[in-house]
Amino acid sequence: MKRDLDLCREILKGLEDHPERLHADRPNIEGKRQVEVWYHLDLLCEARLVWSEFREIQSRPMDFELAKRTSDYITRQQNRDSYRLTWADHEFLDAARDNTLWKAAKSKVLETTGGLAFEFLRAMLMHKGKELLGLE
Repeated sequence: MKRDLDLCREILKGLEDHPERLHADRPNIEGKRQVEVWYHLDLLCEARLVWSEFREIQSRPMDFELAKRTSDYITRQQNRDSYRLTWADHEFLDAARDNTLWKAAKSKVLETTGGLAFEFLRAMLMHKGKELLGLE
């Protein structure tokens, strides 16, 4: 499955719009299969753009007690996890909120690099934002 940064943006917006700070429901994105959403949510967690309670447990050094707690957690949650946005997510969404700016940044990165690397897109969004503010 290919990474879809538009879908990542929609997932982040879905998490941001959730009324609770932590929530166990993965966002539903209209027109996208749930497996696509889950895959991209996992990618966002791997990139540390979304905080995940389960991933936090997984990242700790394994010992017997932790392994038992992890197993208990999985059983208790039945593969449900708690998610929340990180500071970096909020920053990214604030830069990517405007659709015109988002499309312009994506177009420039694709035109220049031939791909859509996240860090280039983030940098281009910041650059375009600075231009709009007259800071560059």
